[in-house]
Order: sequence, then structure tokens, then C-alpha cells
Amino acid sequence: VAAHLWQLLMLGQLPVVAVFAAKWLPATPKPALGVLALQAGAALAAMVPIWWFHW
Repeated sequence: VAAHLWQLLMLGQLPVVAVFAAKWLPATPKPALGVLALQAGAALAAMVPIWWFHW
């Protein structure tokens, strides 16, 4: 159950990130890329324990 909730929450972020990218990348690309890089880093940080511990 917890794994499915985690998957849904990770997937649920994609539309929000896409709207952010569509709105802010054309207006201010450099800061927007920084925010997107932080978001990608946070997603990777959430995925590494899943992969590392084979959950």
C-alpha cells in the first residue's frame, strides 16, 4: 500500500512540474532550470532508497 501511494504521489507531481515548465521556462529560463534541477534531484533522492534496498 505504501509503495503504491509513493508511486501515485511521484506521478502526481508530473502535471505540476509540466505546468511550471511551460509557464516559467520561456519567461525566465535560467532560474526555471534551477528549480527543475532541484525537482529532479529530489525525485532521484526519493528513488535511490527504493532501488538500493530493493523495496
